[in-house]
Amino acid sequence: MIVNAPPQTECFPNDNGIDTVLKYIHVRSVCNADIWGTYLGAWDSAPNDSFEVKIQRPGCPEPNLELYDLVNIDQLGDSCNNAIWDRANDYVRFSTGNNNCSSARGFAKLEQDKVHVRMEYQLRDPNIPPGNIHLWPYYYFSGRKLD
Repeated sequence: MIVNAPPQTECFPNDNGIDTVLKYIHVRSVCNADIWGTYLGAWDSAPNDSFEVKIQRPGCPEPNLELYDLVNIDQLGDSCNNAIWDRANDYVRFSTGNNNCSSARGFAKLEQDKVHVRMEYQLRDPNIPPGNIHLWPYYYFSGRKLD
C-alpha cells in the first residue's frame, strides 16, 4: 500500500509525503483451520470431571467422508451435523437446531496459543417448557487440544 499525503516537515524534515507499507497474507483452506480438533477439558462447574469434545469440519479431508461438526459437547456422546454456522480460523459459532447434542447453541474460541479452547454454550433442559430457550442453563468449557 502506498499513501500520498502532505509532507509533515515540521516533525520529519526528510518527509516527502509518501509512505509504503507491505503486508503478507496467507490463504488457508477451511480444512486447515486451527480450531478443528479434539479437546480434553471440563465444565467450570465440574472441573474434576474431564471429557473430550470434537470440533471438526465435515467433508475434510475427503468431501464424501461423513464427519460431524460437534461430538460429545453434552457429555452424552452425541454427534451433530450442520451445527456450525459461523467460523474463522480460531472460533466457531454453533446451533444444532434439533435434539441431537442436547440442542447445543453457543461458541468456541481458540486461545492465542492455539492449544487451549474456551467454549460457552447452552444445552436444552427438558424441565423448561418449549419456547423458553433463554432459560436453558449455560455451560463453560475450558480444554486443551489433543490433536
